[in-house]
Amino acid sequence: MDAIREGLRSFEANLERRSILTILWLRCEYVDEMLPVLARQQRDDAALRELFKSVIKLAAAQGRVAPGWSPDMAARGLLLLINGSVADWLRDPGEAQLVTTTMPLISAFLEAMSLPERAAAD
Repeated sequence: MDAIREGLRSFEANLERRSILTILWLRCEYVDEMLPVLARQQRDDAALRELFKSVIKLAAAQGRVAPGWSPDMAARGLLLLINGSVADWLRDPGEAQLVTTTMPLISAFLEAMSLPERAAAD
């Protein structure tokens, strides 16, 4: 959770990064010379999803993931939640702080897919 929080903080605090993200995510048509940018974004998303998946697999091996949640599905959901929150924030930057609005959603998502320690031990 701390790594996710810090990543969101870096988007929020860095105006240049925010401007670049706004252009790339909201105002860019991915044709011709911009196709490599899209490919890079897809690679970065895939790498982050794999990182989330590996952590969730460790939790699953310890019996900490609720039934019905595969590591792949949970990792994809977490990535979509983060990316969607960032996109929403970029569309309306004056209204909310990214970390403040996103971290409770991430906490709720992780809680929904997790078993309590006591249940995992049984």
